[in-house]
Amino acid sequence: MDANRQLVEKQRHLEMDVARYKAELDQEARREEQEVSARTELDRIREPLLAAALDLGDRIDNIRNRGFLFYLSGADASRQKIARSGTMYRLARYWCIVETIYDNIGMGRFKADDTTRPVAATLRAVGSAFASDLYDDRRLMVWREEQRAIAEKMRAGDASAGPIGYATFAEHYDSTFSTWFAAFERDLDSASSSERLRVVQHELAELARHLDPAGNFQEQWEKLLRGATNSR
Repeated sequence: MDANRQLVEKQRHLEMDVARYKAELDQEARREEQEVSARTELDRIREPLLAAALDLGDRIDNIRNRGFLFYLSGADASRQKIARSGTMYRLARYWCIVETIYDNIGMGRFKADDTTRPVAATLRAVGSAFASDLYDDRRLMVWREEQRAIAEKMRAGDASAGPIGYATFAEHYDSTFSTWFAAFERDLDSASSSERLRVVQHELAELARHLDPAGNFQEQWEKLLRGATNSR
């Protein structure tokens, strides 16, 4: 009887070990699947996200360091309108692409993989810099809910089609976007000295660097990094 009980107990422990090992394998397989999914999504979105980050970063650099404020507030009415709506469009397009990543894969998976973790960190840093109340006495602040709302409005029906173009954005700005951008647009007159925009510019440059491991756009993101060191 003792021998039989020992055999049964050994078999039970063996079955438990097998079950535990199988569970660990299943968990590892799911983790690897999620990491592959995150890397696949990053590869799919890399070019439009890189373009949007460089485009927005360049506009911020022009505002802070290259006198673009003249077009935002002091040029003729037609140029001023294009300068302002173009600036809002660059913001809206960037947020739209970021929200597409959140919707398709989730930031949890991005943060879990070594390849995508730096991108996840800089995406979070850009969003936080816009939303934080620590900069500029709350000027140029755009909360995450506002960023998401603008991103939602930028989608032309099917989110997989990407953000709407500038012409459509400008045509519908007053009726669709102006409410969400009202406070930000009002604060643009003081944007050249904004610490918030300096931080955003730096994080966008870092984002572009992470998205461009081959260095094809190194000249552009290095320019943004240099410009972000200028604090007024």
